[in-house]
This record gives sequence, C-alpha cells and structure tokens, in this order.
Amino acid sequence: MKTLEFDFKKREYVEKKDFWQSADLAGYTGSLLMVIFAFTMIPQIAIAGLSLLTVQSVERKMHNLTVLNAISIIGFFSQIF
Repeated sequence: MKTLEFDFKKREYVEKKDFWQSADLAGYTGSLLMVIFAFTMIPQIAIAGLSLLTVQSVERKMHNLTVLNAISIIGFFSQIF
C-alpha cells in the first residue's frame, strides 16, 4: 500500500519511502560500522562505513559530506596499500 507525505520544499504530496528501501538504512548501517571502526581501527570497516554514509549524503544532496567521505575513503585505501 502506498502512503503519501507532504513535501514542503516541492509543495506537493510525494510517495513516502519505505525505511528499508531508503538511504536511511545505509546511513544507519554506515554509522554503526564507523562506531565499530572507532574501537577496532580496521581500515576496511571504515571504508565500508564511509561508503554507506556516502549513499545517504548523495541522496540528501549534501555534496560537502560526499566529497569529505570520498577523500576519507581514499585516505583509508592508502593505509591499506
């Protein structure tokens, strides 16, 4: 069943996204991985977490965070190789 919500920016009703199909799930999972990284310091976990957070930042059009995440991913890759 489709549910609608009012988008104040667009000033119209849009289809409400299901949480499990949205970028929010990727964001929460990425945040959890970054918390795990803080205690383990394993760069592969940080790369996975930042990649998932990048999905959310792209969907929300937060380009400054997208660039920051991309630079951080490159930095963590350089730690591995």
